[in-house]
Amino acid sequence: MLSTLAEMRSNVATTTRELQINSLIDSYINITLSEINDSAWAFEQVQAFRGYNHLWTFNRRFATLPVMSSSIPLPRDCDKVNFLLYYLPLTKLQYIPDDDLDIFSIDPTATGTPLYYRRWHEEGVSVSLTTNDRVTVVSSSGLDVAPLSVSIVGYSPEGYIQSEVLTLNGAVVVNGTLTYAEDKILKISKSGKTTGQITVAKFTAPLTVLVVLGPEERTTRFKMISPYPYPDQNSGSVTLFANSVVDPGIKTTCTSVAHGLADDDEILITLSPIYNGTYDISNVTTNTFDISIVFVAEAIVSQRWDSIVYNLYLEYFTRIRQLVNDTDVPDIDEKWLWVVRLGAVAKVYQYQNKEAMFISAQAQYASGVRSMVKSDMQESDYIPHLKSHKHLTGVVELSDDKYSVIF
Repeated sequence: MLSTLAEMRSNVATTTRELQINSLIDSYINITLSEINDSAWAFEQVQAFRGYNHLWTFNRRFATLPVMSSSIPLPRDCDKVNFLLYYLPLTKLQYIPDDDLDIFSIDPTATGTPLYYRRWHEEGVSVSLTTNDRVTVVSSSGLDVAPLSVSIVGYSPEGYIQSEVLTLNGAVVVNGTLTYAEDKILKISKSGKTTGQITVAKFTAPLTVLVVLGPEERTTRFKMISPYPYPDQNSGSVTLFANSVVDPGIKTTCTSVAHGLADDDEILITLSPIYNGTYDISNVTTNTFDISIVFVAEAIVSQRWDSIVYNLYLEYFTRIRQLVNDTDVPDIDEKWLWVVRLGAVAKVYQYQNKEAMFISAQAQYASGVRSMVKSDMQESDYIPHLKSHKHLTGVVELSDDKYSVIF
């Protein structure tokens, strides 16, 4: 059974008798996976289904989104939203297309229970710059050095687009030279696969991590949404961390003057090397609250907390992952790997200018994708309705000498 990237590459090369283009075959396999992910092209010759783009059940994921402000980043692997739910009361949020915004008469100042949501732009970072600043990059591995680099694209404080390329220097922080505007889109990308994780942060203290790129990630995309009405935001700064008096050695007391929080409120602490994270607070007083983490001394710079107003349940569809390592296996059932193989074979035939063989392999490949879609659409355990028996009228014999009148 063909499973790994190396096995599929070897099979495609042998089938097409093309043994000198291994890296190109790898690209063809990954292009094929992208085509399968968005399968509308396979239905172009089928009039009744032209334009149909199937969302694969094996790409379905779910997540809980903590809502603290009017701008919410979706998971980095989110390709398409299936639905959003609010729990209290159970409400399915309705998506508002830009063209229909005037129909819903949204009040941009209203707060309360969410009923609708809009999709905005895509961000390249999970946390935006809060002030105009430079950026830094660093790897978690000393092996990530030149020629590996990180590209930064964003807006200057004056409003024009600018970019710079920072060459990695292993675990040594590399400082950028350009200043980027606050609350503007930043796009981050790597030149290739790295050994360690690449952390991109703002230059000026305190340390704020903007995004972390995994070894196999070239770039990230964060889709942004806004719920309506807006959440009633509540945030503040922490001016002191101390060992809890009520639960010493177990909890840490945070001082934040007139914070307005209550026991069991959920908050997110950021800009802290030690205490970053989500907590259910306790032992609340007017100016303090406790979080469940052992106290460790930390210098106060500008640590902050944000109240999690509510959580949304998100069901979404991700993308089929690209294969990088020889041992990587596609994110689809192995019974359909022959379709991936056919797609790559067709592309090699096209590269070889073998038109007849390309047309034949491409047709089989498209047919295979349509078969995948048909199989994925089947719901064997779902019965939308039961068929009724033929309705009889008149006198019906139920048993010997027993009759019933049915109208």
